[in-house]
Amino acid sequence: MMKTLTFILTVILLHTCLNVKAQHAYSAKQYQKRLGKIDTLCDVVSAVNIVNDTLTILAMGGKPPYQKFNVAAKGNRVNMDFTRLKGKRVCVIATFMMNKGRPEVVATRAEEFVVDTLPRRNGVQ
Repeated sequence: MMKTLTFILTVILLHTCLNVKAQHAYSAKQYQKRLGKIDTLCDVVSAVNIVNDTLTILAMGGKPPYQKFNVAAKGNRVNMDFTRLKGKRVCVIATFMMNKGRPEVVATRAEEFVVDTLPRRNGVQ
């Protein structure tokens, strides 16, 4: 029962994240208003940097150093194969932060990541 409910909620979240283009089109001013809050950001993973066992940095929306933002996966509760995410569209539901003057989303659990596995429709990126 719980697995079914989790699956249904994940499908709904995935559908919402991937079909609403505005989810990742934040201006600098809009991002500043969301600092310290939990929100959703979606884009393509351009690079993966596994720093250590408990920290992985994903560059999203462009190749480093020109990425739009970074996603910091921190802690031992984020058990994912991040190397398989490169080139895929990912939505992250986590806390918006700034790190060295660059937008960064900090995720601490695997459930905060939603990987796009649906085929593209109607030109939606």
